[in-house]
Amino acid sequence: MGQLTILNENYCSKPGDAGNSENTIDYLRYLLAQSPNQRLLIFWDGASYHRSKEVQSFLALVNQGLPEEQWKIHARRFAPNCSDRCRLLTLSKVVPQVLAYSLA
Repeated sequence: MGQLTILNENYCSKPGDAGNSENTIDYLRYLLAQSPNQRLLIFWDGASYHRSKEVQSFLALVNQGLPEEQWKIHARRFAPNCSDRCRLLTLSKVVPQVLAYSLA
């Protein structure tokens, strides 16, 4: 299980033993605890556990009652055929805006 997480210009990592719904939810809880006053934008690949009922239920619970623009977690999936270069280009466009927003 691997990730690159940027919170307030800091790198954040939490080891996981396997990619599955349980560890994904655990990691999302960890991120929320690390940055309780921030909204999170998550980019992930097409792993089936990212789309599982358990993960989707967790996201619905976290964002319950909030309009989409105030969701605590936005999870976006890269296109299945998106290469590493494509992912880097996408992140290079998004991350500076996210960091600027979170520091404002």
